[in-house]
Amino acid sequence: MAAQLRIYRLDPDRVDEFVELWREQIVPARKAAGFKVQGAWVSREEAGFAWIVGYSGPGTFEVADRAYYESEARRTIKPAPGDFIVEIDTVMVERVGER
Repeated sequence: MAAQLRIYRLDPDRVDEFVELWREQIVPARKAAGFKVQGAWVSREEAGFAWIVGYSGPGTFEVADRAYYESEARRTIKPAPGDFIVEIDTVMVERVGER
């Protein structure tokens, strides 16, 4: 499964509002597009949010991600997730087993 770590710095006054939006709209839209949320974490003190989203469907993660952003489900998320996000960092990651 291809996976992407997404790290956001949020508007400090809107962290809880973003978490609610993420749970109620972003996660269902991602799942509808074939993605799996592998975990999420919030730091209210730092106004940070990090999550890992995976994809193992047909095609590549990048192609599926592009299709997700162009989808009706993503376009209709209101308010727009970008209204909460100050900075985004994304990186493809792979699971490492414990010894």
